[in-house]
Amino acid sequence: MAADLPVPVYTSLSDVYPDLLLAAKHGARFNDLASEFESRFGSQPAYIARAPGRVNLIGEHIDYALFGVFPAAIEQDILIACGPRSSSPTTPEPSSPGTVTAQNTFPKYTPQTFTPMLRVVSQAQDQAQDEMLDKDVRVQDWHLDIDKSQLRWESYVKAGYYGVLNRFFTSSDEYPVPVNILVSGNVPAGSGLSSSAAMVVASTLAFLAVNHKLDGVKKGALVQMAVENEKRVGVNSGGMDQAASILSTPNSALYITFYPSLSAELVSLPQATKAGEGVVLVCANSLVVSDKVVEVTRLSRRTDFAHFPGAKTRYNLRVVETLVAARVLSRKLNLTLPPSSTSNKPPTLREVLSAYIGRPEPIAADALKEGLERILAEIHVLKASALRGEIGIVGNEDEDEGVTMEEMISASGLGEDEFKRIYLSWVDVEATRFQLYKRTKHILTEALRVLQFRELCLASTTHSISILPTTTSTSSSSPPSSSTSSSSTSTEAFKALGALMNASHDSCSRLYECSCPELDELTQIARESGAYGSRLTGKVHCLSRVSFSMSRFLLFSIFFVFLSLCMHLTELTSKPILLISSLLFQLSTFTIKSNPLALYQLSPGAGWGGCSVSLVPESQVDTFIAKVRSRYPKFRGLEGDALNEVIFATKPGVGAFGRFPLAYSFLDCGGEIFTDMCHHFL
Repeated sequence: MAADLPVPVYTSLSDVYPDLLLAAKHGARFNDLASEFESRFGSQPAYIARAPGRVNLIGEHIDYALFGVFPAAIEQDILIACGPRSSSPTTPEPSSPGTVTAQNTFPKYTPQTFTPMLRVVSQAQDQAQDEMLDKDVRVQDWHLDIDKSQLRWESYVKAGYYGVLNRFFTSSDEYPVPVNILVSGNVPAGSGLSSSAAMVVASTLAFLAVNHKLDGVKKGALVQMAVENEKRVGVNSGGMDQAASILSTPNSALYITFYPSLSAELVSLPQATKAGEGVVLVCANSLVVSDKVVEVTRLSRRTDFAHFPGAKTRYNLRVVETLVAARVLSRKLNLTLPPSSTSNKPPTLREVLSAYIGRPEPIAADALKEGLERILAEIHVLKASALRGEIGIVGNEDEDEGVTMEEMISASGLGEDEFKRIYLSWVDVEATRFQLYKRTKHILTEALRVLQFRELCLASTTHSISILPTTTSTSSSSPPSSSTSSSSTSTEAFKALGALMNASHDSCSRLYECSCPELDELTQIARESGAYGSRLTGKVHCLSRVSFSMSRFLLFSIFFVFLSLCMHLTELTSKPILLISSLLFQLSTFTIKSNPLALYQLSPGAGWGGCSVSLVPESQVDTFIAKVRSRYPKFRGLEGDALNEVIFATKPGVGAFGRFPLAYSFLDCGGEIFTDMCHHFL
């Protein structure tokens, strides 16, 4: 299985990208980064780590209910060049081990230098005992300062470093080497394509390699490390982003499940029967973002809290509604849940489904599909009218109204104090009505669509590989018998997949209410411009957001206008003030017109982005992008690189890997690097 394979390391990108044009395209970026590293630090990098972003093809907002998702790696990636820091008159050897000098190829991200702090924890009970203890019974603990309230680009570099330090440098006999790193990337930040996960994966890989700790590290272990490392920046994910970034292979997606444990299966996407009839994925950034640092701290398995206004009414609220709905549904259907899901840990809808099916885990995909179809016929018990009727309340029959807090607590069967302790003590939410039925219907129908999407791919390709250790026999499930057959043409398969993507977006918009007008417009334009299907991707809950630099211009303008009025009232000359105000306002307006992206720039990662993914015929990509550009208001006027940053085509790409710059690996390190490369080569 691929999870048991070592992380691949190459000296030639032609081994990664069989397409020579693609290899040349990526090779230029690798070579440019290596040259820039040498110009800044005076030596070639020892290693370049690469980790791609990911796009979730289908399965939105169901991972924290523990249902499976279907992501794929994209060609866009994060690159980190790194090398041990050499002592010189201009860069003397640092006094502390493991000092990192981090720079970014984008000028807006300022250079940073940081040093991990070593704390030795002794088992001694007092100082006298401590002095007598042998060093082998002491435990080293490394610390790096990461401010989760205002994440900076280097925070994600630190997060990857953190895990390497505390996993591989626990003995006082060994210390990390001082390191220079240079970061570059083309995963759009804040777009829902997991630039933050790609940054943490690349950082983890870079620090492993530069400290000679990559030997023996398997892909599956790197996934787990990256998941733990990203928690350092307050992102508690279920593993989808990291698994997609590390385990993916070209032309394949991943079917990732989270219950009863994390597992992943490689599923090839349908292939064209004729040349030129294939499809590509077109990702389009709506340029409407909701910053995770400002709006939410992402929750998964209910381990992190959020105390921001946007979070209270969006992500956190959805999580609470989903968890409460699971409890209420289990009560209405008289299901017996495991003891772990009935006390302090709220049950999830996936656990409720397991109890409803009544089979021991792991449950095969075909049985899950059949169970979802059956339970969907019974979720009407969650409608507001049904819940009110049981407690003798006659209210508005409008199901969009939802239920009140008091009605929700009553339906849960818990006392008010116990309910708030289990569901509200760890998170802030603000709502007068709660939508249990609508959220549940989205999650269950979306989980069903994921399984149908997988079946269509399997029926079209008859090829899947389990790549994470798991006991779930999902690959043995039978192919669909009605909607698709082995004789279906590739075009029919693409249309069927597109229809599922369209239904997914409609459910996200109407039932889960996690879309926004701009995304609804963008996906509709995509469908009308020739896409088989189009949907939002990434957890979005969109809000229009002006960048801080733009806000400063506007605030300064308002401030000077206010001062001018005050001066006018005091019969002082206000013309100079008004002139300055006018100039500032014109400058701010010019900033918007000359660079529309300035309104939406965020630091890498830390953003829920409004991004769509469309399934587009390969032969029509250029025409498709031109049509979308002409019709979507926020894309008008964008050209060249500015346009390529917001809408681009990609095929499912290769997962994370490392590369030794060829000249350095053979000329400077000789046989040692060559032996190491062969050990890791796939």
